[in-house]
Parts: sequence; C-alpha cells; structure tokens
Amino acid sequence: MRHNLKQAVESVIDYYTNTHKVYGRGNDYYYNSYPNLEKRLIYILDKIIVPYKRHPELFDNKSILDFGCGTGEHSFFLSHFANTITSYDPQIIHYNWINTLFTGSNQVNVVKNEESLYYSSFDTVFISGVLECVEDYGGWLEKLINKLSFNNLILVFSPDYDKTHINSGQSLRQTRLYDNNVHDTTVYEDVVLEATNSLTLFDKCSFETRQSIHDHKKVIHFYKR
Repeated sequence: MRHNLKQAVESVIDYYTNTHKVYGRGNDYYYNSYPNLEKRLIYILDKIIVPYKRHPELFDNKSILDFGCGTGEHSFFLSHFANTITSYDPQIIHYNWINTLFTGSNQVNVVKNEESLYYSSFDTVFISGVLECVEDYGGWLEKLINKLSFNNLILVFSPDYDKTHINSGQSLRQTRLYDNNVHDTTVYEDVVLEATNSLTLFDKCSFETRQSIHDHKKVIHFYKR
C-alpha cells in the first residue's frame, strides 16, 4: 500500500524513536549528540522531503540507491514509495546499524562494499550530505558517476558550508566518509557542476533546513544521464 507524505514522516519518527531505538538512551553515540531526537529526525528528513515533493516521479515505484545513507532515515522514508532501495554507507558503524534496521526486509538491500554497486543499475541515485564529508569531492563525484549505472541523480549539499557556520558563530567539524579523519569542508557549486558535466542538470532549488542546531542553506541538483 502506498503511503502519503505525512504518514511516511510519522512512520520514520515513530520507528526510530520507539521501535528500533537507534536514537534511544541506550545508544550513547546518538543520544548524547542529539538529546532532542524528534528535531534531529525532522532536520534529516527535510533533505529527502523537499526533493521528493519536487520530483516524486524520480522516487515512486523506482529502484533507488541511497548512497552515504548514514543510519538509514532516508532509506526508511523512501521505503514507503519506492519499489526497491539499496542502502550503502562506507562507515562500518553505520553499516552495522542499518543492517540491523532492515534485517528481513524484502524491499531494502543493505550493501557493505561499494564495489558491488558498480554491477547494478538504478533508476535514481540519491546522495545527501556526502560531498561535505569527502576531501576531494569534485574528483570523487566525477569518478562515482562514471562507475555507477543510473538514469537520475539527486545531490543535496550545503554550498560554502564552512562560511555559513563561521558567519553564524558556529564551527564546522565533519567526519570524512572514507578515512574517519575530521576536517573542515567547503562545497562550491561550480565544482559540483564541473564534476557532473557529463549529465544534464534539469532542475535545481534551495531551502533552509528546519530544527537544526545550525540552520543553513541546502541546494538540490536534479540530473538525468
């Protein structure tokens, strides 16, 4: 049965805070970092709700790759609309969580090795909050595009991320996806456009995240192969 947007959001919040308890008090990593769990979830979900509302045809009944899926909130949301979801995150702690989260699911496939993604094809690849966590994000993105088989690509990122935080009096410390080192990252839109020049950018928009400790601008790019 297909769900409406409100039902999907409520389902994610309920599952993560009550059923699966990824954000529960027993998990020191998340509970200590995000004591207001529902606000944290709303902040994360904004980054999938906005692109979904703008182009639902890229998600509904499609095969989706959620690349850099973290603890799986976007994948769980998309499971209410998509046909199949492949969830991948290079950090082993995230893999362990989402593997537990989606155990027994016939809809969500959790992948441990990035190389296995190169042998599959997807209707839509969704990448959110990843560019900020890769040092050479332009070169990395260009290589990833060449390795993956897909029809559509959706990128959600924060332009000039460190400047946004500096101006608001906040410091930015992100963890790299591939080596777990901590570094400051600036994502420039012109670098993203250069890295994706083999694709067709058919739409873009921006929005302000809600319920974040550091509210800041997000940009969404929609591409076709």
